[in-house]
Amino acid sequence: MLKKIKNLPGAVKFLIVVLILFCGIGIFAQDIFIENIQKSFMLFKSLVPSLLLVFLFIYIFNLIITDKFVKKHLHKNVGIIHYIAVAVVAILSTGPIYMWYAYLSNVKKEGVNDGLIALFLYNRAIKLPLLPLMISYFSLKTTIIITLLTLIFSFLNAILINLFNKQYNHENSNRINN
Repeated sequence: MLKKIKNLPGAVKFLIVVLILFCGIGIFAQDIFIENIQKSFMLFKSLVPSLLLVFLFIYIFNLIITDKFVKKHLHKNVGIIHYIAVAVVAILSTGPIYMWYAYLSNVKKEGVNDGLIALFLYNRAIKLPLLPLMISYFSLKTTIIITLLTLIFSFLNAILINLFNKQYNHENSNRINN
């Protein structure tokens, strides 16, 4: 039996320990046990609508945002509309960020500027499917402020990166020419 437990993943071991402790509390302190069960149920009940919305949004965004969709919007002429389109695509994109690194590396080699890549990465922090959950934990006002600040600073970040890269490239070309 102990060998089977040793072979279990750490998360399962943790769950077993928590369940044992919870059962111990249920046996020796029934009032605390009942109070915790009620609080857990109330928390679960309050989060279910938000979590259902999260799963619905993730499902919809996975249908809309494909590799072709992202590639189409990253390879257009760069202008304010293009920057906005990249920000929207980044917000709508799903999946772990490390999955995007190889793709962004490839589009950088194809000529997409660093500012657009920074804009994309920055706006990945805005997760539309998780906004209902964020609103339920904080408030609508706080969520709007954080989201707007993230958007504003993503554009500032992209502009600054492009400016620094132009200056760096200009200085390097002067060194090469001299």
